[in-house]
Amino acid sequence: ICQDGRITAVAATAVIPNGCPSIDLQGLHVYPGLIDAGTTVGLTEIGKVAETHDFAEVGQFQPDLQAGVAINPDSELIPVARTGGITTALIRPTGGVIAGQASIMQLAGWTAPEMVRVLSAGLQIHWPGVHDNAEQFQQLRRWIKDARIYDSARSAAPEAGGIPRLVDPRYEALRPYVRGERPIFIEAHSLQHLSEALKFAKLEKLNIVLCGATDAWKLAAEIHAAEIPVIVGPVMRAPISEHDPFDAPYANPGRLHEAGVRFCIRSDNAANSRNAPFEAGMAVAYGLPEEAALRSVTLSAAETLGIADECGSISVGKKADLVILDGSPLQVTSQVKGVVVAGKPFRPESRQTRLYEKYRQRLHPHAAAMP
Repeated sequence: ICQDGRITAVAATAVIPNGCPSIDLQGLHVYPGLIDAGTTVGLTEIGKVAETHDFAEVGQFQPDLQAGVAINPDSELIPVARTGGITTALIRPTGGVIAGQASIMQLAGWTAPEMVRVLSAGLQIHWPGVHDNAEQFQQLRRWIKDARIYDSARSAAPEAGGIPRLVDPRYEALRPYVRGERPIFIEAHSLQHLSEALKFAKLEKLNIVLCGATDAWKLAAEIHAAEIPVIVGPVMRAPISEHDPFDAPYANPGRLHEAGVRFCIRSDNAANSRNAPFEAGMAVAYGLPEEAALRSVTLSAAETLGIADECGSISVGKKADLVILDGSPLQVTSQVKGVVVAGKPFRPESRQTRLYEKYRQRLHPHAAAMP
């Protein structure tokens, strides 16, 4: 039972309030709304049209940028993802070394503020590499060091007439991250970069989440020992090294699961955000238990993003985010029959489904003219 956008009861014997509409879902399956833990949906529209790209700005160090501010609620890609069962997503900036702050968004709403659930969900860093790009790495270290100095100065400086002193928007944005109060999402894929990022986080005492992490299976024991969560994806990609097995990325989640690493799975693509559950499904074919795969795009994703008290499972008190299917969400053959976002039901319709219905008439040119 859902009321005011939240789940109020989960039981076969629950009493339905008077006047509450009911939906017969006999023969169908109800799952928690799926979560894409890394995408640019809402920040881009057409790949070849640069004017529609709001995921990257000019500059290498921009911690004050917030992805949620730039979300386009009218993006045609949002219904596409929602039609695939995605109800929540981590929207991340991608430009520069410190790209800005990722936001958590529900895939329904009239305005960006209405859709954003967490504006500053984490700081997005694209690992420059200690040896690959030594200059940018040293700049990154200076930014962290200077942010700590700034934080100490701001904490010690009294306010004059209600106006805070020494305010710099970039360093101000970094304060909760250098304190370890919010996670830093470090984008790194290769063994070398992942190893460097682990050492950097330990040295600087930062609260990090490894993202991408294609070679994470090679460091599974170290990642588990450090108790660092991982956002894997995309799973359906080529290996980093030409010497690795072709299926190394497919088997990566299964190996992390065996090592006890906390992880979830993302799409890492705006147009293919709908495919996040199929990324998890591919991992099942290469050793990941099905239950763990389903968890990787629901509750595990919510836990990694710090929103498990709001979504990720069908539990009383959580947001009423649900997806209704005729099969498993991990199977490509399953059809989404309905989606509920914060208690509001949606039909599985998008520009793509409308075009499908339009052009399938070509197969039966006389059917449309028939009464």
